[in-house]
Amino acid sequence: MVNTVSFSRSIIKTVSPLAVVFLVWWGLSLVMEPTILPSPIHTLSQYDRFLTGSFYIHLKLSFLRISVGALLAFFLGTFLGIFAVLCNAKKFAESLHAMGQTLPAVIVAVLLLIMLGTGNMVPILLIVLMVTPFIAVQTMAVITRPDPLMEMVVCSHGGGKKELVLDIYFPKLVPAMRGTAILATTMGVKVCILGEFIGSENGLGFLINVARLYLNMDEVLFYVVVILLQMFIFQLGVELFFRFFFKRYLYPA
Repeated sequence: MVNTVSFSRSIIKTVSPLAVVFLVWWGLSLVMEPTILPSPIHTLSQYDRFLTGSFYIHLKLSFLRISVGALLAFFLGTFLGIFAVLCNAKKFAESLHAMGQTLPAVIVAVLLLIMLGTGNMVPILLIVLMVTPFIAVQTMAVITRPDPLMEMVVCSHGGGKKELVLDIYFPKLVPAMRGTAILATTMGVKVCILGEFIGSENGLGFLINVARLYLNMDEVLFYVVVILLQMFIFQLGVELFFRFFFKRYLYPA
């Protein structure tokens, strides 16, 4: 069973930044023109104008792209992080990651658009290319922390490689995997929207681009709210999954 108190605290910690964003947004709307920055109340009151049948199609496409891209980035990044440690290639992987991060995501998106054209592949591949290195580096940072005392205790009781993996390495890796999974989904949302903004003819990023062209700021901000809620739903899903299936490996929040 999921620890209700701990899970409630986790939800509060996740929702709190959203409340801060809305508070700052409301404060700025008081000193800026409504055509430039409409208030949160005005924007959300227009929801019936934006929640059309086509909106849900775009929302579904974005959700699927984020899910596929984040899953690929999570598993590939975790595998590459473990592989780099086993092959003593940590320094090489870190240098490669640093070099890759110097290339802006916008440039990568434009290159993918030129090579692949518009469609699903640009946002999905953009997520994989931009998020995987972060997952790999985070994974390496966790599994390379030595714990010789615990290893000695396991070995002194007759434990072998299997026991070391199950009793030491895996319990250390699972909390890190929860963090990297949340990182993959949150970064995946942002990167997917960027990919759709540049190289797609559908999705939430595409809707934002169209609304921007017509200076419909209330519509743009409404889609931003949807994106923030989508990010919260992904985080909540990851939290529930790990708390339900890997509760014994997680420290109390």
